[in-house]
Amino acid sequence: MGLYMKYANAFKWLSAILVIAVMIPAIGCGKKEAQESTPTPTAIPTATTPAEPIGETGSLSSLTGDVQVLRHGVAAWIAAASGMKLGTGDSLKTGGDGYVLITFFDGSVMEVKADSEISVEELSKASGGSTTVRISQVLGNTVNRVENLIDSSSTYEVETLAGSAVVRGTIYSIQVDKYGEFTHTCCNTSDEEDNEQHNVNFSAGGVTVKVPEGMTSCCWEGGVPGNPFYTDPADDPLQFGGDGGGGGRLCTWTGTWCTDFGTLTVVQTGNEVTGTCEKCGMYIVGTLSGNKLTGTWSEPERQQSGDVELTMSNDCDSVTGRWRYDSESEWHEQAGTRGACSNP
Repeated sequence: MGLYMKYANAFKWLSAILVIAVMIPAIGCGKKEAQESTPTPTAIPTATTPAEPIGETGSLSSLTGDVQVLRHGVAAWIAAASGMKLGTGDSLKTGGDGYVLITFFDGSVMEVKADSEISVEELSKASGGSTTVRISQVLGNTVNRVENLIDSSSTYEVETLAGSAVVRGTIYSIQVDKYGEFTHTCCNTSDEEDNEQHNVNFSAGGVTVKVPEGMTSCCWEGGVPGNPFYTDPADDPLQFGGDGGGGGRLCTWTGTWCTDFGTLTVVQTGNEVTGTCEKCGMYIVGTLSGNKLTGTWSEPERQQSGDVELTMSNDCDSVTGRWRYDSESEWHEQAGTRGACSNP
């Protein structure tokens, strides 16, 4: 009996050891599975505001309406604010009610008006002290007030798809418009109340013209600048009828005209004229000589174009002329009266 109890107790201890030996790996495996099933926390990216540019800059002020900035290397436009800096590679645009002043490091100021867009191509200052401000104007109207650049190597330049304007110290405006696929640029030098004569060098297609105070030169993309003309036609006696001394009636082409094409909306800038017929998708561009318009017409969607010649009547209320396809086909008569067509 004693021997039996001895073996029975030994068997109980052996059984307990085996149970423990089996449970230990199972507990360890369960712990491992629990560790593997717990995901590692992932860092949530935080939005960052594009850093202010370094180097030479322009500072924004007098903001009104919709003004936005696109930082160099960033895809999204952000709302502009007074005191914000613009550097090389940055862009700025204004909406229909937008307006902003940009004061550059050299003291020059660009006034960006509504529905405009510009890009900063270069803002730099050389070790010798010369400065460079180079702006690309995509669309709209800017007024540039440029300090007198004492250093002969310093430049202030506004580029467009049609041409570029370089100045050393004056006030001038750049107007960039789109007419279908065509870009049109006008450079106007403002009158200044001093005894100096100020000019702007307006260049395109390898040709440079000097635009004196109170005058404008315009250029189409791919063309060359036109001869400067008086910005205000009233300053030019040749634009008046009668004796040519300002006593006659001043006729302008600006307005709506009912023509054989349909209602044509015309804008005259000096001796440059542009016309748009929304119904027929046609554009007219031309140059005035007295009361005669000589130019071209185009319908981009139909890939058609040609020549047009129109002459305004002495009473300024009607036009007669002719048009043709390309530059060799037969001419067709054209006529129009001032005012919109009843069936445009």
